[in-house]
Amino acid sequence: MFVRQLKLRNGKTYIQVVDKSSGRYRVVKSFGSAASGADINLLVQRAKLWIKERQGLVELDFDDEASTFQRVLNSISSHKLIGVELVLGKLFDEIGFNRVRDELFRDIVLYRLVYPKSKLKTTEYLYRYAGKTYSEDEIYRYMDKLYYRYKSEIQRISYSHTNPSWVERSALCFMM
Repeated sequence: MFVRQLKLRNGKTYIQVVDKSSGRYRVVKSFGSAASGADINLLVQRAKLWIKERQGLVELDFDDEASTFQRVLNSISSHKLIGVELVLGKLFDEIGFNRVRDELFRDIVLYRLVYPKSKLKTTEYLYRYAGKTYSEDEIYRYMDKLYYRYKSEIQRISYSHTNPSWVERSALCFMM
């Protein structure tokens, strides 16, 4: 939709809101006519406002950019990086690591794959993108727990996941 100004021979300018969505011009609403420039501008502004209300558009006022930017930032309560869970989480489950019923194990594995930095940086990354708070000491204590409690199970899961595909590949090589 747009505002059309139609000048006629009688000297008046007619203000209309026109839609051309189906290939033809269709007058949606007429806002009247005026002869003077001030009256024409007033009718044009009313027509533009009507279009905005009709389309449900919200305009941002960029006259005061700093305060607008600050309001937008303040309105954000949280955000999550969901691609990690959607893509890598599915692979994590398909491999079978979800048999280790520990949320911290899943978080460490997934986020260290995406962001392979120190354990301190991993805690910051988990807090920033997943909203999960772990201290660096918790991560270190968990690594000991992981080694003593889950190491053999994780090795078994990894081996059983890779072993069948290795057997299938080697069988195909022998057939060729």
